[in-house]
Amino acid sequence: MSAGSTSERRVRLGDTASGALARFSSMLRRRLAVFGDVQVRSAAAVNESLPTGAHKHMQTLVHTDGSVAKILLRGRFDFGSHREFKTSYEAPLGAAGVSELHIDMGGVEYLDSSALGMLLILKERAGATNKRIAITNCRGAVKQVLDIANFSKLFQIK
Repeated sequence: MSAGSTSERRVRLGDTASGALARFSSMLRRRLAVFGDVQVRSAAAVNESLPTGAHKHMQTLVHTDGSVAKILLRGRFDFGSHREFKTSYEAPLGAAGVSELHIDMGGVEYLDSSALGMLLILKERAGATNKRIAITNCRGAVKQVLDIANFSKLFQIK
């Protein structure tokens, strides 16, 4: 075994979540390149359609109905949405009466690989609290991106 492969192996074994996410994002970008641009709309098109001064990142609305917390997403689901997305799911994850979180993607205009990584982080955190995750209202290019990334094997997609 060469010294380079041993070094690479150590890095992978001691990898952090951010390193794993970076590898996943890289793999996903390669997969998406095969299919061309499958994002819902380009960033420029999204920005042009918003009124001047409008919020260009994702907005969330959380509604709990019994044991199901519904998190409605609207806008651009990208790296800039990290804090908003995390804030939206923290309370439902900590709520004793909630057993399932539904992530409603019906209002998502733009989705990138960092959004997929955020969903994976949510799945990991939900598993630690014995809660299930479902992704709902997927359509068009959002559904296509989730299909290409094989998310149907990781999440219940409704």
